Amino acid sequence: MEWENGTMSRKFVYGPGIDEPIMLIDGSSGNKYYYHYDGLGSVAALSNDKSSYQLSVK
Repeated sequence: MEWENGTMSRKFVYGPGIDEPIMLIDGSSGNKYYYHYDGLGSVAALSNDKSSYQLSVK
């Protein structure tokens, strides 16, 4: 979790590996974002809970 001024700003949910985040929860809005990985295990995209891509890495 990340904290700012005593309130949670972000919470990360991890997969089997400590360096493998699968979800990010925005503390201020409650929005959930999901990580998508490429074949090498690098983050390739981030989508919200409505399956809309928010970030795509090329």
